[in-house]
Amino acid sequence: NELIEYKKELLKEENYKIYSENYIKTQVENILYILENNAYIQNNELTNKGKMACMMHEINPFLFCDLYEETSGFNNYSGCEIISLFSCFYDSNNENTTNVYFEKEIKQIQRIINKYKDEETKYNLYLTNVTIQTNMIFYIKEWIENCHDIESSNLFLNKFKKETDLFIGEFIKCCLKLIHISNEIKTICEYFNNYDLLTKIDITITN
Repeated sequence: NELIEYKKELLKEENYKIYSENYIKTQVENILYILENNAYIQNNELTNKGKMACMMHEINPFLFCDLYEETSGFNNYSGCEIISLFSCFYDSNNENTTNVYFEKEIKQIQRIINKYKDEETKYNLYLTNVTIQTNMIFYIKEWIENCHDIESSNLFLNKFKKETDLFIGEFIKCCLKLIHISNEIKTICEYFNNYDLLTKIDITITN
């Protein structure tokens, strides 16, 4: 009886091992298909788009690369607009407020999110987990455009506290994330020789 039970258990483990190996192989093949279908790899080699994705860690690299591609490297945007827009990727754990800026771009980002989610769902993959938050966009834009000394900064922070349910620390964390995103964009710009975008980001951050 013990031998029979042992053989049953061994067979069960072997079947589980085969299932796991097949599952992993299938999932890897599905991910590779999505990457190839969206021009991140070609003939098992990284494309330029794939190399760009490898340089972006602070936000979903697929979203960034598609947005970069669709906007021709953010050619028609100022540094302030780019950084303000990317605040939508900061998770503030707070309800979205009414946002009057970048309505077209927010819809564009949501469309890209939905595209990848739809592709992943076909293969039981759930990799793209992104929620757009618009409640920081207005304040980041105002901070960049209007706060250049202690007095204007204090006025802004008092206004921020009055108008939102968020702590000042939340705003600071969002700014720090945007600095990290900006640094990654600068690395991408240097690699792909996009000096126009590099200059716009650099001037906005340093000012």
